Amino acid sequence: MDIANQLSTSGRAIFTSRLVRKKFDPSQPVLDKGSSVSGAYFVLEGALRVFTLSPQGKQITLYRILPGQTCILAINSLFNSFLYPAWVEAEEKTVLGVLPGDIYRQLFRGEAIVQDITIKALSSTVFGLMSALEKHHSQTIKQRLAHYLLVRVAPDATVYTTQQVIADDLGSTREFVARILSHLTQQGLVQTGRRKIRILDPEALKKLCQYDEA
Repeated sequence: MDIANQLSTSGRAIFTSRLVRKKFDPSQPVLDKGSSVSGAYFVLEGALRVFTLSPQGKQITLYRILPGQTCILAINSLFNSFLYPAWVEAEEKTVLGVLPGDIYRQLFRGEAIVQDITIKALSSTVFGLMSALEKHHSQTIKQRLAHYLLVRVAPDATVYTTQQVIADDLGSTREFVARILSHLTQQGLVQTGRRKIRILDPEALKKLCQYDEA
């Protein structure tokens, strides 16, 4: 989404002159829990992962921020002078556009596209968090892993990721994820390789999302 081109002439001038671009490498921290938020963050390229930590110290992914999107937790902290309540890191090479808080509030009052982005970020984040919470409490880790693979599979029937990333996203351990993947491999549902998992039987995985066969 090209935000600048959807602003009014005056809004575009303010946006482009005050937007600060920042580059991040994969896994580089962007925000730490307890940080003060001075502006709104727009993903221009790449992706961000917002996560928290369990009492055992495991990373639990809350949601991701993709190009054209902003972080609603940062917006909430910005509007209410709260400290940031989670951690954020770049998932890949990422370019952020950071807009000072007073400028974002000014644009929010008068620009429909900024209001739209903010409302969509709020609704999608709430929906994602509720969905993740429901899955976490109602499904086994094996079912959640099956669902995880199905929603992230590429057109070539392959999920390009690592076991550690999956473990972080599911709030589990790499060893436990490896054990489940080994079981799925023995059943002929998947085939694992270096930084990739090939889906061999998607229909069986779909059934597994509903009924745990373990």
